[in-house]
Amino acid sequence: MKLIGVTGTNGKTTITYLIEKIFSSQFNVGVIGTINHHFAKRIIKAKNTTPGYIQLQKILHNMFEAKVNLVAMEVSSHGLDQNRIKGLSFDAAIFTNLTPEHLDYHKTIKNYFLSKAKLFQGLKKNAVAIINVDDRWGRKLFSQTKSKIITYGLNKNADIFATEIDMSLEGLSFTVNYDNSAFNVKSSLIGKHNIYNILAAVSCAISQNIAIELIAKGVNRLKSVRGRLQIIKHNQPFRVFVDYAHTPDALEKIICTLNSFKKNKLILVFGCGGDRDKIKRPKMGDIACRLADFTIITSDNPRSEDPKVIAEDIKEGFRGRNMRIELDRYKAISRALNLAKKDDIVLVCGKGHESVQIFKDRIVPFSDQKVIKCLLSRKL
Repeated sequence: MKLIGVTGTNGKTTITYLIEKIFSSQFNVGVIGTINHHFAKRIIKAKNTTPGYIQLQKILHNMFEAKVNLVAMEVSSHGLDQNRIKGLSFDAAIFTNLTPEHLDYHKTIKNYFLSKAKLFQGLKKNAVAIINVDDRWGRKLFSQTKSKIITYGLNKNADIFATEIDMSLEGLSFTVNYDNSAFNVKSSLIGKHNIYNILAAVSCAISQNIAIELIAKGVNRLKSVRGRLQIIKHNQPFRVFVDYAHTPDALEKIICTLNSFKKNKLILVFGCGGDRDKIKRPKMGDIACRLADFTIITSDNPRSEDPKVIAEDIKEGFRGRNMRIELDRYKAISRALNLAKKDDIVLVCGKGHESVQIFKDRIVPFSDQKVIKCLLSRKL
């Protein structure tokens, strides 16, 4: 099987889904990642982004038995650090970006980077490393691999870059430039960060000699990814989005993306996970304070921590009064929807695709999408 690994802080899931759409015209594709592991109409619940060593080998074996011949796989820093991918031979590896995350585990950003670098250090000479050259950590990877390197980005110093960019809340289009050639892609995905995600998948496809027309069609076929700037519609006069953003960088990018299109106010609902990096909480509070018109701080997955303590940690980053705390996530979302007026944007962040909420003593069913749809049906 052809094996493609995707690593980085943000964008991994969307890129693997783009690869699936692009390559499915010529390959039987399997996907291993954060939302689930799926192939041949089978879906396996994902406990970890990158499964444990034995489970991963079992999934790959089952994919092989099902005649899967290309696997797009999210490769997490934990998975790399714990050697879960030991023995695998990747044909291509993609690096998206690196911002502070999982520092409760890695302790320093350098250690975090070195874990990611393992994927590229292990590449064979005839493999290809596809690297976001606009990211400073990406540029540090050049010396970490003996494989061929293809760079992508928004600047013309990249091997594959974007020009003639057009973005709206309906989607985006741009021209892909490479080797003195160019072609246009259109997508329902929203935002500048998705231009990078598309460029990464397109670069991978070009490196594997997929025809240009199949690449463009594949990009256009991916209409959305669950919990990734996913729009929820129920004939309401305002827009509602659900996103997985749970790091300062991701939260800032998502809010800035929506702010560039908003006609009125942006109302944000988010929290931070318990038993995870506590340093990011006031940073995310500061971002919310500066960029959202109003924020409702709520619970994410508090795990063993007191939800009120987590919320107070986030509140420390606020320097204004444009917020309130509502620990009950259902009530927080309900309040945001009730506050929303015509042409507002409601953004619910943190849990994305997740279908449960994890507390110290229990795990309860909870889907942001289902809750929003239920509340909108009652509201309207």
